[in-house]
This record gives sequence, C-alpha cells and structure tokens, in this order.
Amino acid sequence: MNAVYDIYKLDENGLRGELITRYTALDAQLNRSKTSQITLTGTCLGTVPLALADRIALVRNGTQIFSGLVTSQGISCGDCANNIKDWEAVIEGDSVVLGWRYVLASASGADPSGIQVGEDVYDKRPNNNVETSTRSALDRMLYYIRKHAGPAAHTSRRLVAVSEADDDTRGTQGRSAYHIKKLTDVIKEIGEPDELFPAVATNSSGDRVLTVPETRDRTEEVVVAPEFGNVQGWEVSRDYPKFNACWVISGVCTEDNGDETTTETRVWVYAEDEESVEKYGRIETVITKSDIRIVLEDPDKEDVVPVTEAEVRKLLEAEASAQLKDAAATEKWTVTMMETDTCRFMDDWKLGDRVKCVIDGTEFNSVIETVEISYAAGVEKVVPTIGETENGLYGDLIRMINGIDKRLKTEEEK
Repeated sequence: MNAVYDIYKLDENGLRGELITRYTALDAQLNRSKTSQITLTGTCLGTVPLALADRIALVRNGTQIFSGLVTSQGISCGDCANNIKDWEAVIEGDSVVLGWRYVLASASGADPSGIQVGEDVYDKRPNNNVETSTRSALDRMLYYIRKHAGPAAHTSRRLVAVSEADDDTRGTQGRSAYHIKKLTDVIKEIGEPDELFPAVATNSSGDRVLTVPETRDRTEEVVVAPEFGNVQGWEVSRDYPKFNACWVISGVCTEDNGDETTTETRVWVYAEDEESVEKYGRIETVITKSDIRIVLEDPDKEDVVPVTEAEVRKLLEAEASAQLKDAAATEKWTVTMMETDTCRFMDDWKLGDRVKCVIDGTEFNSVIETVEISYAAGVEKVVPTIGETENGLYGDLIRMINGIDKRLKTEEEK
C-alpha cells in the first residue's frame, strides 16, 4: 500500500518549518508502550539536512503520526573530492523526554539544586491506601508525570504540558516505594496490561503535550486470520505457572512491653489461584514484604502514622493477588499482520487498536503493539504486530472478554 509521507523540521517554537526531502529511506517503529523511533538515511552534497537535537514531525497522508528529536547521527564521506556524504539520523519519539527525569519525592515545585529526597506522597499500588484504592494505574502515572516533568514541577524541570483534566491533585496520604527512580521506570512498573501508557507528542501549537492514547475496540470490524490473507506469520508459547499458591508475610512490628521484654508481631496471609491449582496442581511459595508492617501509635512522635493489623492484612492480600497474576501460567501469542485492501493502516486500524484474531483454531482479542514502516522511492511497507498476549498478565482481561463473547453468542442463539 502506498502513501504520501512528509517530514517537517520543527522550528525553535516547535512549529512546522522546513520540509525535509533529501533522504533516501525512512524506517519507523511505532510502539504502544515504549518510545517510538524512526531512522532516516540519505546521501547529499554539502550540509546534512538534520543535526543532533533537531525536532521533527512525521506526517502520513496529512495526519501526523510521529514527533520526536534527533538523538543519534552518523555521517561518512567516501568521496571527498566531490564532498558526497552518506548520513543517518535516529529520531526518538517525544516520549523519550520522560526518561530524562527522576522521581525525587519532594521535588514538586522545588529548586532542583536544593532537593531534599524523601518518600513520595502517592502510592504506586492502588490498594496501599484506602483513600486511593479506586484510582487507576493511569491516574497514578499521570500524577508522577505532572509532578516531576509537568506543571507541578519546578520550571527548570518541566518538559511536557498536562491538561487540567489529567492533573491528579487529590489526596496526599499513603506510603510510597518511589524515590530516586527514573520516571519511565516508574511508569512501566505502575502500568497495567489493559491500559495504554501515557505518551508525549508535539501538537500543532508546537508544545510537547501529554497524550493518553485510547484503545479502540475494533474486534467486530477487524478480524485477523490466515484465511483472510492478512497474517504474515504467528507464534505461540506456553509456560507452566511459577507458583499458584502463596503466603505473604509482613515485616516485624516490635512492641515494648514495659518490663524489658518485647513482643514481635508479623501478619501472614494466604492466597491461591483455584483454577490454576485444579489444572496444574498446587505450587507454593513464601513472599516476605518487610516494608509492610503494623505501625503502633507513638504519642512521642507526632509524625508517625499508625497502621493497623487490618490495614496490613489488606495490603498483603493485594500483594498476594498481584504476585499470583505475575506468576500465572502463560499463553503468549505474537501475530504479524499484513495490509490488504480491506485491512489498511489508519483507515481500518491503527496502533493500539484491539482486534480479533483467529489463529490455528484459537480465537482471541488482542492489541496492535507495534507498527513497522519502511518507506523508500515512494513505496510504503507496513508490518503491524499483535501481542504479545500473555494469559498470565492479561488473564483477567481475556477471561472477561471471552465471558462477554460467550454471553453474547448465547443471547444470539436464543
């Protein structure tokens, strides 16, 4: 399938300026949950059209599909007499800037040269605090981006604009595990499989803005199957669960009995994946969470926030649930699609869409994770990849979708 690509160099205000035409080939990898990247190569006389730190926008058929900055450049000259140069520029998507910041707990609005590093006020897990238990992973990601790279950060640390609708300023209670950690690592750790990661893109006004790409459900419109000619290849791998039953143990709470003796208290919880135990047999493990423990009230220390046994038990139960999901048996599918006349990039599907796959007798729904684009001499090749879909990580989502599908089919049969 052919398309028209325009590459613009952005000016100092982030607005489209010079149109880059002196290149031989464009290779792009657009990614759903990590920074996208394109590589431009070319041959020229004299000045190379792109330099390190230049910002560009990639437009396909009039729609911008990428923006980023040159982070790597190579130039060679094998014909010095004629000054003919071969060049290559690697442009990373604007989301790369999130990797330039660290979560430095008390850095919000502070002068970075005087940061006092402590604990952040917002928890990485929704269940670590009753007040934040209903917040989504996306809410928590946006909080950290806003505080350490957005409008709540010191002016020298601001990299992206975050709309008011995305500013999460509710509540400051709760314990945190995040401090002195790269912002992108925090985002990855918080991330949940059924939620797209926040991304950064340059808008028409030239500002880098935080975007939250939406996962469109295209499972009715786009069916990927060898019989429809839109599958180039596929692979599947299956693995046994690491464990399916666990005890999670809290840290020790030491209480002074007042008679030169102390009492040490730990909290234990047990959890199992009943379906997995029935299928694979019981595989046990023990997990210690020393950072989760009972905290007694201390009248001499006003800054100590008590944590009750019931609250600790709730945290441990959430930890057990998360650990069982991570350790579950996996069924991993990777499907490489092909464009056809009825299955076209940007017309019928795009990066991040959820589509239906029917492969080797197995039907499942999954998300288009990457789109690889090659463009040279006016000819475009687009190769999207679906998955990887892992039942261990995506199990709840897959079971929910399959359950809905079964109910709908039952209703249709009636």
